[in-house]
Amino acid sequence: PRSTLFPYTTLFRSERCLTSGYILDLRHEPMRTSKSRIKALRDLRHPRYRLRIGDLRVFYDVTPGQVEVVAVVRKAEDADWLARWGSRVE
Repeated sequence: PRSTLFPYTTLFRSERCLTSGYILDLRHEPMRTSKSRIKALRDLRHPRYRLRIGDLRVFYDVTPGQVEVVAVVRKAEDADWLARWGSRVE
């Protein structure tokens, strides 16, 4: 079956104008949450954050000095992706 994950390069090719600024924001303030764009995911150990870009959701983790993009999924598929791949805090 085809995966619902989109390669990082596809994100830039298909949504370049919309996303390039948002992805650059992750380099400077990846943990700064906002009401609509960046959300800290509660009760999840992995991934810890979600960036909203139009119809896309970018799930990522932050470690000292590094932002790891875990997945890019369509909005309609984000709940299913989190249920399957997200790691809950026990």
